[in-house]
Amino acid sequence: MSELGRPPQPVLSSQNVGQSLSKNGQNVSRNRERSAIKSEAAGLRQPLPAHLYAHLSLLKLSPFEQATRGGWRFGTRRIRDSVVTRLIASGRAEIVGGRLQLKQKPPL
Repeated sequence: MSELGRPPQPVLSSQNVGQSLSKNGQNVSRNRERSAIKSEAAGLRQPLPAHLYAHLSLLKLSPFEQATRGGWRFGTRRIRDSVVTRLIASGRAEIVGGRLQLKQKPPL
């Protein structure tokens, strides 16, 4: 304890300036990495960027069709390849017969 009755503050040095410390002195970013690994192991999905949720709601209405000149279409609306790639990589969509549709949940 210092003379003011407060616990001493950690000394900042060039080695620990960029680190965030928690109450017990562990690196917070390391804890975040561990929790991300645990959630992946438990089968929990990471949240998507906000703009991809709009595309998921379109997929609930109807599948995207592959355009003849490349890219994807939802009616007359064009959907970028990068959006489709992200939806597939996140495990929420799949391509079946030239159409992108929501991935079916396995039966219980």
